[in-house]
Amino acid sequence: EHNEQQDPNEFARLLFDRMDESFQQCDNDGNLGKLLNNIFHGVTTYETICLTCGTSSERKEGFMDLNLPIVKPNKETKRKKGTIDEAFSIFAEKNADTDVQFCLDQYTCAEILDGENQYFCNKCDGKRDAKRILKLTELPPVLNVQLSRYVFDRTKFIKKKVSDKVLLPTSLMVQTGGDSEVKKYLLCAVMKHQGNSAYSGHYLA
Repeated sequence: EHNEQQDPNEFARLLFDRMDESFQQCDNDGNLGKLLNNIFHGVTTYETICLTCGTSSERKEGFMDLNLPIVKPNKETKRKKGTIDEAFSIFAEKNADTDVQFCLDQYTCAEILDGENQYFCNKCDGKRDAKRILKLTELPPVLNVQLSRYVFDRTKFIKKKVSDKVLLPTSLMVQTGGDSEVKKYLLCAVMKHQGNSAYSGHYLA
């Protein structure tokens, strides 16, 4: 709809869906219909480990883009070893801007499920504290990273744009499978929303 504003995440997914529909209709030899999947499709694996009995379960999920929450560093936040320049510790103390590498590292950090978020363990037959780990088990040739700049304000019941500055490194180190396997991606394109509102603005490429 021309009179409706989509945020970049919605816009990118809508564009991919329309492109895929068009490719499927025009596909004569079977290659065009697989084009987007061959370029952008990856797989994440969510592993949940019960901290009482140690039982683990896995769930795989395909993705065409990674939607990263914007996370700012603080003195308590640690970055994964080998992904940061030594000066970052100085930046953290000054509460400086974050970057895409840091947001990705935090996205794939282990999460503890406790309190109201406890995990129901089938072996224990009840809710237990658990650890959830997100792994990027299959990486695409082109990694499409989206930043979650648009959040819902529950007090005002409107969508708003997060204007925190996020630095773009020219390369991104992504772990796949085991911790020792790292793939390097080079920055080749950026889509930016220009404007302060979640309901208006312009896209720049």
